[in-house]
Amino acid sequence: MVVPSCAVACFAAACSGTDGAHVGNTPDGGPRDGTVADSRTDAPGDAGKDGAVDAADAATDGGGADGQSDSAVDGGDDSGNDGSTGDAGNDGGDDAGAADGGGAPDAEVDAGTTALITGTVVDVTSRRPVEEAAVAAGSLVARTDAAGRFALRVPTGVFSRPTVTKAGYSERLYEELAVTVDADQGQIPILSLDAQSALRGALPGYDANLGAMAVRVLARGTCPNEEGATLSISPAGVSRIAYFRSGVPNAEAPNVHAGEETSAIIYNVAVSTTISLAVARNGCTMARYPTTNNGLTRTGNIQTRGGNSITTATTFVE
Repeated sequence: MVVPSCAVACFAAACSGTDGAHVGNTPDGGPRDGTVADSRTDAPGDAGKDGAVDAADAATDGGGADGQSDSAVDGGDDSGNDGSTGDAGNDGGDDAGAADGGGAPDAEVDAGTTALITGTVVDVTSRRPVEEAAVAAGSLVARTDAAGRFALRVPTGVFSRPTVTKAGYSERLYEELAVTVDADQGQIPILSLDAQSALRGALPGYDANLGAMAVRVLARGTCPNEEGATLSISPAGVSRIAYFRSGVPNAEAPNVHAGEETSAIIYNVAVSTTISLAVARNGCTMARYPTTNNGLTRTGNIQTRGGNSITTATTFVE
């Protein structure tokens, strides 16, 4: 099956936020002004009252949490199965979305111990803004306005696995991360269920009951680029990997090609299990976790869920 490159190349592009093809040595970035029209923060436990995709419904195990917003904030087995770690709002699926109203507005959060994450949620194929998408980190939820924009104020240094959810779209689940400073994450593409179906059809042996990870490899410091890097996960289980070429996953490609918005998709990954991601590139070394970039600190702990959920993760070579 031929899959339009825009339907698969961009859906993980925002997993590094505003990181470029080569990140450089300055890890933290700031937000853009004037990007927020609706920055309300909703209370937890209101999932799906407006028809947003329930995080548990996108999973085969009902646990975990996304969607990361590395567009928002990104976050073992603590991904919200018990809600004890400030997970991205997926305690049994009840925090994937929130009902309109309720909760404390942004202004009531202590700005001295928080950071503001902003961004724009767009459809991966059309690049049009997605309104009323829920961006969640822990018990905090923000909804996008008509321009797809959101603002989510979160406690600094608190790790979670954020999610981006919207009816008719796959859940975007982020790796475990914490926010360190205000940061704008730019465009955050989400994949329609139709585009996700096309993606599955392009990947041989895809098992929808298992998890999938969209991974981006970025070079920084003295590493010139990510060309030729290879990825692996532990535990590997029955997972498969397809590296991208010209915006399309290619099961025959042997390694990462520099400049791809998505470096690889790793699929048939064990669900409800903490996954470790490793990258190797000649002449460069993998950045050690925890690692900070563009206002986000990543721990390297990743989880996936089956069904209509895709985890996004970013790793660095330097």
